[in-house]
Amino acid sequence: MDETIQWLRNRSQHQGRIQYHERVSGREATRADLDLNYRLEMALARRDIEHLYQHQVSAIEAIRDDQNAVLATPTASDKSLAYTIPAFERAIDHGGRTLYRTSAALINDQEETLATLADDITAYQAALKQSRREEIEEGLHDGSIRSVWSTNALELGVDVGGLDIVLLNGYPGMRMSTHQRAGRAG
Repeated sequence: MDETIQWLRNRSQHQGRIQYHERVSGREATRADLDLNYRLEMALARRDIEHLYQHQVSAIEAIRDDQNAVLATPTASDKSLAYTIPAFERAIDHGGRTLYRTSAALINDQEETLATLADDITAYQAALKQSRREEIEEGLHDGSIRSVWSTNALELGVDVGGLDIVLLNGYPGMRMSTHQRAGRAG
């Protein structure tokens, strides 16, 4: 990581953008409390999650304050809760719809986790039959589906109506693709 940080600092377009970098030694996990919407709290309780990790709470609080948050933790540390909880909070508060752009592998891994947070989340990927993809697209239009995990199968030319939030998991390779995907949320 130190080499990556140094490489970024040496690039002219990133000079002055890295404000702080610290390597923190491993330590025992700490839990923290967070005020949550009742529905989200009950969904987490169904997964036997009574307290979030401190890194999740810190990230959620930063996102709630419209700040950026970056998490770098080992696999299976539930990092995704740090961005899905604020996304669901905003969707619940505003009656909105959410689109998650990610890989097929993460869809398969996280769909069960997210289904516990929202009854109307579904996965959209190329492996689905055309009739199922059309059903999901229609659900996004009429509001019967409020959250979708998607691969790049849900691309330009597929009209999904107005979205309130788009989360990108990773960089799609080109700025144009990034703007196109994020632009789904108007």
